[in-house]
Amino acid sequence: LQRNFRNVICVSDSLHAINLVLGSREPFHRYAVLVMEIKDLLGRDWRTSLVHSLCEGNQCANFLSMWGPNCRSELVIIDEIPVGL
Repeated sequence: LQRNFRNVICVSDSLHAINLVLGSREPFHRYAVLVMEIKDLLGRDWRTSLVHSLCEGNQCANFLSMWGPNCRSELVIIDEIPVGL
């Protein structure tokens, strides 16, 4: 699926996760493989920003963090605002 996104902003309420992705490689970390996959995605031909936001201060991130684990797909592209947001 090609969407031709060129500017991607990823907002996370986990400062630890952002620091793992932006920091140096930790090959023995529990999530090292996932972190490397994210680093590979960030290295593609687009502009990316990782932004920390407190969960309580970001209604969208809070909603998606509760909605995501109940989703049955590995990748979800949201074209319209989900009901409840």
